[in-house]
Amino acid sequence: MSTTADKPTPTGEAVSAEDAATEIGELRVRIDAVDDEIIRLIQERRALSNQVGRLRASVGGPRLSIGREHQIMGKFANEIGTYGSQVALLLLKISRGRM
Repeated sequence: MSTTADKPTPTGEAVSAEDAATEIGELRVRIDAVDDEIIRLIQERRALSNQVGRLRASVGGPRLSIGREHQIMGKFANEIGTYGSQVALLLLKISRGRM
């Protein structure tokens, strides 16, 4: 039993400080796992993007496709919201120029 009074959560149910600390720890473990997967996917995306750039260059095309980049930024903005296009731009920057 907690020595502090139970406080209501945003959903209205009471939770002790001890229970909250436990749940926060569990959620952070899940967040860390998601972060690991995001990093893995970014590395995979970078490798795929580099392959596309090499193939485009091998046939005399430009390495980058501005139209494609705008499409990606729009997709992220629609799916994520306010900061989606900024996330896409960072992802595109990470994926460029490592051929």
